[in-house]
Amino acid sequence: MAWPEPAPTPQVPFMIVLLRGKCYLRMQYVPAETTTIEHATAIFTAASESALAVFRK
Repeated sequence: MAWPEPAPTPQVPFMIVLLRGKCYLRMQYVPAETTTIEHATAIFTAASESALAVFRK
C-alpha cells in the first residue's frame, strides 16, 4: 500500500469489510487530497475483485 504523497500517517484508520455479501471501505479522509482517495479506491477495487475470485470457486 505505497501511498502517494502526501500520504496518510500509519495512525489513519483504514478498513475493508466484507459483510452480508457487500464490501465496504472505511477510511479517515486526511489529508483531503484527490490522489489519496484515488489510491484508496484502487486498493478497495483490487480487494473486492480478489474476494469475488475466492467466492466464485
